[in-house]
Amino acid sequence: MWSIIYEETYFSPWKTGKDGEIGLMQITPAVAREWAAETGMRELERQMAQDPTTALRDPERNIQIGCWYLEKFTSSFVTRPIQSRA
Repeated sequence: MWSIIYEETYFSPWKTGKDGEIGLMQITPAVAREWAAETGMRELERQMAQDPTTALRDPERNIQIGCWYLEKFTSSFVTRPIQSRA
């Protein structure tokens, strides 16, 4: 995570991207809404509807969502080793 944050924002939680990404891990409001819906975080869903920028500038929340998204994204590329038949 350290490397991603360093590359994306150089540890600056106030950074925003050209496509609407916000915070340390450059999370989009759409990804945050998806995370809130999948995890049942109703309070975050309300925050995202009112003011996504403030919600995503919280470093702890931003990293939490970023880790979830990275795990979800990479799991689609993980392959299982082929078992040999003996």
